[in-house]
Amino acid sequence: MKNKHRLSKEAWLEKSLEILAVEGARKLTIDHLVKAMGVTKGSFYWHFKTRADFIICLVEYWADTHTQSLVKELGSISDPAKRLLKLMQILSEKNHSQFDISIMNWGEYESVAKKKVQAVFDARMEFLRSVFREIGFKGDELEMRVHTMVFFQTLECCQYTKLSKANRLDYVKLRHKMLITP
Repeated sequence: MKNKHRLSKEAWLEKSLEILAVEGARKLTIDHLVKAMGVTKGSFYWHFKTRADFIICLVEYWADTHTQSLVKELGSISDPAKRLLKLMQILSEKNHSQFDISIMNWGEYESVAKKKVQAVFDARMEFLRSVFREIGFKGDELEMRVHTMVFFQTLECCQYTKLSKANRLDYVKLRHKMLITP
């Protein structure tokens, strides 16, 4: 039985990210998507003109919901150490990095997405550089912290699945202390 209500564009994009992360890029097809959503292809084409349009929308949605919106949210925190801690807490609590590995891999061979995916990861690195620079780090000390943070946050979703929320947040505080201590 097909859904009788019209799905939002965001519902399509959220489901697509979920499929990409859980089932892999090979399952990110229009046929599989419409089956997973329980609707017809017409519903897909209501929101996306072509597959390329869908891919662009998916990458932009991921970039906005898992990077740009966070940067905006953190903009009001003037203390860089507090800004970093808040970022780490949000990333851990809301599991923002759960799609990063899948998006990164997908972006390597999906030519329509490749440049945008790389631009998002570059923007994340630059944001972290600016935070660590404000804290007072430079040179290799700065770069080591940026790369450690990105590497850990990208893999955290796989590493700490069995930890309670409280334990994960305790680890966030310890990592934060390690990263901001000279």
